[in-house]
Amino acid sequence: MTAICKQAINDDNCVDFQQALSEVGEALESRFTLEDKLVQLAWDNQLARPPVANDSTIARPA
Repeated sequence: MTAICKQAINDDNCVDFQQALSEVGEALESRFTLEDKLVQLAWDNQLARPPVANDSTIARPA
């Protein structure tokens, strides 16, 4: 799926379209799996978000 073209889906290219769509789905599944693992690792290790600029607990030297 390296070439990008504007083309209608018809009987001649239906199989190619299905294959390309399948590859996109597999890539998304892989990415979501990795993201889920990252979220779980962050949760398990209680990783906190960095403080935001308007947080009143941030030390502000003069």
